[in-house]
Amino acid sequence: MNDVSSSPGRTFNWRHIVGLLAFFAVVAGGVYVVASEQGGDAVIASVGSVELTEDELFAIVESNDPLVDNESFDLIAASEVLSNWMIVEAVVQELDDLGAPLTDDTVAEAEASLIERGIDVATAPGAFTLRSESVVRGLRLYAEAGATFEIVAPEFLCASHVLVETEEEALAALLRAEAGEEFAALAIELSIDPSALSSGGNLGCNPSELFVPEFTAGARSVDGSGLVGPVRTDFGFHIIDVRSIGPLTTETHPEMSEAVIATAVESAEGEARTEAVGEVFNQVVFDAQVRIAVDGFLDPRYGMWDPTTGIVAPDGVTG
Repeated sequence: MNDVSSSPGRTFNWRHIVGLLAFFAVVAGGVYVVASEQGGDAVIASVGSVELTEDELFAIVESNDPLVDNESFDLIAASEVLSNWMIVEAVVQELDDLGAPLTDDTVAEAEASLIERGIDVATAPGAFTLRSESVVRGLRLYAEAGATFEIVAPEFLCASHVLVETEEEALAALLRAEAGEEFAALAIELSIDPSALSSGGNLGCNPSELFVPEFTAGARSVDGSGLVGPVRTDFGFHIIDVRSIGPLTTETHPEMSEAVIATAVESAEGEARTEAVGEVFNQVVFDAQVRIAVDGFLDPRYGMWDPTTGIVAPDGVTG
């Protein structure tokens, strides 16, 4: 693959190409109304050796409105079709080069999904939507197979706190806690946190990233467990009773059940996998954009390929 670490155009992502499918599902219903006088078998776009003619474009962007001339269409709709067509065909070529061509099973699954959604894949718009969805499915399968990631146990913090308005109040609360007064009782008496009356200042156990950075940094200054403060945040001044902080394991956080920890670790693993799959997906799409820039053609009457957005921009198009 290309080295893309400094490439300014790497803004296209899988959500964009998946989002285009929603547009093509509408295209498959036919809804367009304005204006061009083009037509014929002239090639208007190509990626590598794969070509698209004007007649093929017209068939995809056909209108079901009987008041519209058969040769008229919306240039904005045409640019959407061309954007998808160029990306899809470039991705197909990327997958071929990567040894991961589309399979009959992938196409069959996409076809079944579209038919279930009421899209007639026998029409030109429907067949085009089938091509698009098949490629997205094939690319996702490749990304899922090729994604690598490291599972890192998320950091959790189990703590209680007393929140007061001034540093002097916080220091006084800390001295009382260090002298052995019950922390929950101090929170109920002193804390301006509205939940303290019912919780005794107990914040439970949560991913440390969910707390404001100053709070987490203060908790990390404790060696395993203990009192720390005053810690200033936008909410005020905190005295923190850290019960445990560190990787999400039963050894580090004995108050958390094995079931809760297993669920949290599974969630973190899923997030890591999703991110890794997205990176592979995005890389292939980005390389497809490069392929279009190097080996693509677009009739200027229909706009320009914009590598920074990964779409055909119809600005300046003439009918």
